[in-house]
Amino acid sequence: SFDNIIFEVMNEPWVTNVETLWQEYIAETIADTEKSLPVQHLISWNPANGFMLVENPNKNVSVYNFHYASPPEAIRVNYHLARPIGCNETGFAGQSDFAYRSQAWDFILGGGALFNNLDYSFTVGHENGDFQYPETQPGGGSNKLRKQYKILADFINSFDFIHMKPADDLIKGLRLSNGFGRLLAQPGKAYALYVSNATDLRDAIDILPDHYHVEWVSPITGDVEGSSIVDHSGGIMHLSVPKPQKDIALKIKAASHKE
Repeated sequence: SFDNIIFEVMNEPWVTNVETLWQEYIAETIADTEKSLPVQHLISWNPANGFMLVENPNKNVSVYNFHYASPPEAIRVNYHLARPIGCNETGFAGQSDFAYRSQAWDFILGGGALFNNLDYSFTVGHENGDFQYPETQPGGGSNKLRKQYKILADFINSFDFIHMKPADDLIKGLRLSNGFGRLLAQPGKAYALYVSNATDLRDAIDILPDHYHVEWVSPITGDVEGSSIVDHSGGIMHLSVPKPQKDIALKIKAASHKE
């Protein structure tokens, strides 16, 4: 009866080379069983680690979830499917919160639908996620990190993101030091940018003319690090960047855009 459940056909079927025909049969069984029920659920498929092109998508599958999809190439090669693309497992990238925070921002602002990581702070006896895992643990996770994920959720939900699309082609002249920039946009109305290890953001985005409200947001605290009103005539927007930091998010909204 619960409406917040997604049925995934199988976790990592590629490990034992499970046939596509069997997965299709399970998806069809779920869909047929639920036809007469008051609540029908999304069905997800787990195609690969990293990325692969999904060919002949199954009519019963709503969500395609990839593992370790960083960078989010899985979104780029499957965006034409017009179905939610998720990263529903990541980890083994050390214990720092930054590794998983930056992966999450990268995936969601790349046009992804969901993001999960293996969180080693949850164990038997520590169901509230306060386990202090040893330094030998291959992954991370913490209450602090989960609060940072909420900052990302609040940020993306502050946009009419359904009408935004990946727009990395609008990023111009971004100076990076072992980092990246990721842009989601509804050109002329709203732009959401995340940058990691950027050394210069002054001339970062090609933006249509309008009157814009600009905010720099910390992915760590959620604080607005700087804001301004920009009357933009079109082309590269010249931005006033707050103090350098490991990563930062940028929210740009046109004053004329009503959500």
